[in-house]
Amino acid sequence: MLVLVTRPQKDAERFAHLLEQAGHTALISPVLTIEKTEHSIRGESFNAVIITSTNALNILNDERQKYRDILALPAYVVGAQTGSAAREAGFESILEIAPDSQSLLRSVPKDFAAPAHFLYLTGENRKPVLEASLRDAGHQITVVVLYRAATTASLSGEAILALRAGKIDAITHFSRRSAEIFARIIRSGDLQDQCRTVLHACLSDDVAAGLAEIAPSRIATATSPNAAALLELVESIGK
Repeated sequence: MLVLVTRPQKDAERFAHLLEQAGHTALISPVLTIEKTEHSIRGESFNAVIITSTNALNILNDERQKYRDILALPAYVVGAQTGSAAREAGFESILEIAPDSQSLLRSVPKDFAAPAHFLYLTGENRKPVLEASLRDAGHQITVVVLYRAATTASLSGEAILALRAGKIDAITHFSRRSAEIFARIIRSGDLQDQCRTVLHACLSDDVAAGLAEIAPSRIATATSPNAAALLELVESIGK
């Protein structure tokens, strides 16, 4: 199968590698690009660090020497891929790799009584539920925005040609925002007909809802909101 991967470049490369190991061909065309923000992590004392995306870890990797003290903190992460990236980055203690933010919030009271002080490394576009819930529970949380995800204006020329030629078998979508951006790009490029009958493999029902603007006729959602489950979904489609 030829699978179009629309994730930001570094994450797309990781998922493309998994696809290729499974015998598929990946075509990468990000609809978001990750830009590092101006940021600093003040010399405060934290009980633990929270990371919900590999993009934050990519920034830490780029500035490893600057933030080496952060790697000594116990870490909570969301998602198996984020957990693997945290280990690769050098985090010495990972308290939990939670499947989602709600599961992480249920785990925190087991490890820390309020008030504890958490460092949350995140991006500019995020849902504030996690930080608000921790504050409501009596904890202190310092939010450091390491990156922003900027939208791209178009798919790559190679991706457009493949769509017009009907060569794409499946398109993967990992977030509602990226699905919405993808849909806008497709409409502006007059590619709705080419995308309507392609299989759209989505991380969740919420992600799938982001495609409403182009109303594809073939949508499937992963059984769990992680890259492994999405890969299994693509595998099941290809059989």
